[in-house]
Amino acid sequence: MTSQVTAIRLLGRLSIDRDGVASATAFPGRRSELVFAYLAAEHRRDVSRDELADALWPQELPDAWAAALRGVVSDVRRVIAGAGLDAGAVLERTGGGYRLRLPPGAVVDLDEARVAVPAARARLEAEPAAAAADATRAAELARQPFLPRHEGDWVEGVRRELETLLVEALELAARGH
Repeated sequence: MTSQVTAIRLLGRLSIDRDGVASATAFPGRRSELVFAYLAAEHRRDVSRDELADALWPQELPDAWAAALRGVVSDVRRVIAGAGLDAGAVLERTGGGYRLRLPPGAVVDLDEARVAVPAARARLEAEPAAAAADATRAAELARQPFLPRHEGDWVEGVRRELETLLVEALELAARGH
């Protein structure tokens, strides 16, 4: 059995791509989109249930928020399974929350943008053409919309980060050219 390349797309159309093909399984609602995006963006660490609850219900927690969160996480697991991944291994329950453990070699486009700008900066003097290519890729990613159907502090924070990355990427691309 050959392994497939997994790409998590948080910028533009939210999707889980396997070997360049987006999963046919759609997110069943806005809450599952937000939880998946949060876990994917923060995949290098455990995310507490409280963090997810704050992102889902920024104004006021519903009385049965813990049960509602478990339901949303179940929806996310179904989407992950629908993409052909082992949902139990990828979306792991931790002591106080959850963690998205990506398969080996998996990429998240938000990570790509976050890494490409410092890479371009580091290469600018010695390899200006390569720096321009890195910066151009970062700009292509950073200019895509992030969760356009969502609002909230966390979403707005990622959007501000992307705006900053875009400006720096465009500047580095210009300098590299």
